[in-house]
Amino acid sequence: MFKRPFVVKSNTFIRSSDRRALLNRINGYNAETFGKTPFALAVVNLPTGETVNVYTVDKQPIFFELVPQKLMCPTVYIGWLYPKAFPTFFVPEQALVFIRNGADLMLPGVLHSEEHPLPNVEKGDPVFISVRDSANKTVIGPYAVGKTLMSTVDMFLNNMKGKGVHILHLYQDELWAFGNRDSVPSFAAKDVLDVVDKYSESEKVYTNTVDVDLAAEFNTDEVLEAFGIVLDKASIDDTPEEPEDEPESEDELLRRVFLYAVNNKIPADQKYPIDAGQFYASFILKSLPEGRRLDIKKTSWKKFTVFLNDVNSTAGEGNWFVKVSSKKGIDSITELNTKHPEVKSAKSLTPNSSEPRKPASGANGRVDITEQLSITDSSLNALKALIPKCPYRKGDLVTQSNVAKAVLDYITLQCLVKPGGKCQLDDTLSGIMTNFSNGVININDVVQKICGSMTKTYVISTPDGRTITKKTQLQSIEFKVEKRAGNKQVTLVNNLSCFGIDVKEIASKVATGVATGATVNAEAPVCVGPQLLVNGNQINYIAELLQKTYGLNKKYIKGMDLGVKTKKGGRK
Repeated sequence: MFKRPFVVKSNTFIRSSDRRALLNRINGYNAETFGKTPFALAVVNLPTGETVNVYTVDKQPIFFELVPQKLMCPTVYIGWLYPKAFPTFFVPEQALVFIRNGADLMLPGVLHSEEHPLPNVEKGDPVFISVRDSANKTVIGPYAVGKTLMSTVDMFLNNMKGKGVHILHLYQDELWAFGNRDSVPSFAAKDVLDVVDKYSESEKVYTNTVDVDLAAEFNTDEVLEAFGIVLDKASIDDTPEEPEDEPESEDELLRRVFLYAVNNKIPADQKYPIDAGQFYASFILKSLPEGRRLDIKKTSWKKFTVFLNDVNSTAGEGNWFVKVSSKKGIDSITELNTKHPEVKSAKSLTPNSSEPRKPASGANGRVDITEQLSITDSSLNALKALIPKCPYRKGDLVTQSNVAKAVLDYITLQCLVKPGGKCQLDDTLSGIMTNFSNGVININDVVQKICGSMTKTYVISTPDGRTITKKTQLQSIEFKVEKRAGNKQVTLVNNLSCFGIDVKEIASKVATGVATGATVNAEAPVCVGPQLLVNGNQINYIAELLQKTYGLNKKYIKGMDLGVKTKKGGRK
């Protein structure tokens, strides 16, 4: 990144408030911790057109920020003062030739053994890269700084192949030359190699910020002394914060909002039935007070339809709140009891300023689909064997990365890691693999064995903020072209409701976009939910609308090949 000279656009001292925000980002110190020594911000333009913020103390660059990604990274100068401040990858001296020539760090070139265990990182974390001189029992560097291209778990899943770290800054580049141009130091191996500890529960996991509790590795007094800064310890406020009031539970919030919505939000001329999902999006979510967020998955009901079927049990003997009917798997509200005493006395909802409101996933008008795994009895037994205090229960949703991390934590804690992404089988792993020999096996094989006993599950975040969970095969949106009276073509679109798409809304968009008629068929055969019918062959337009506006992957759409073929020259 800094291989070629850059242009310094500005170089100014930063204000106290900006300095405080910076220090909170890099290590959580108060601004007063660094006394009154000024910090400077140099905004530099790279030859590639990128803008980078370089933070300096006494003209020494200490951190740089990639502006678009808002990623704060240390310079090699910080690494030379405190080599344990960030996770470190160790490489042999032979790898320096490739790094100097501008190559990224390839995983086959990374040392990973019992003496050099990999640090626990996530994708995009800033890391140091140091050189291991085994002959002299020393560590040289950090020689470079980069950001990880995959997590530690994914590195093992890929059998330590491919690119692991994208190099951002290294010794003798232009950013190094922006400082006092010191030579790269070397450290005794025994003083540095314990930076990457094994994954015990009592040990910390490195993140993309400097850990303030690493007193020995990143000592405050030493940092200040190195940069000529006087520490004003009297200014540090150790007064504990007062505990906040216990927040309202999700169950209580949902019931309170439901009663309020029935009393205040339902129009007098409201027509029934109302789709349960649309009611939740149009009335429940819009009735939430400013500053509150409702997560239906954190309630005891998990689904809004389950709540609707259960809420009448709290209405009192012989009374009710809502009547629900189900047809072809679609739940609808057929009647609401606006005269119930609790409904009529529902209090106005007041905002909670202490809890900022966050938009629900998918509430930006797009569909988000994630493929997860549902825990079964057999997989739960395997996870309990790996995790001492297993937090999972049957039916919980996890990802393959969650399983891989559990496996990796176990084999690291038990010292079972072998080179090449492999591990030694012990009694626990042998029981999981039903292989009772004391051999060596790929770590990925253990992960796949556990995942294979789980149920594949689709979690769909709908455009209106709802979450739909399907443990069966997810039906695709399907296009069909049929001929009607007068030999006129019509386009049929099935199963839009499976993805939480409002068929009436998309019908309006299509009618406006292609200037043709679009109607909704509420009860179409071989279709889940309402069917969209559009005059003419409009498959190309609708498919593009689904992919670009709603964010659907084309693998969930069938029949796109039935659209009008475009001839050469752009004519149809």
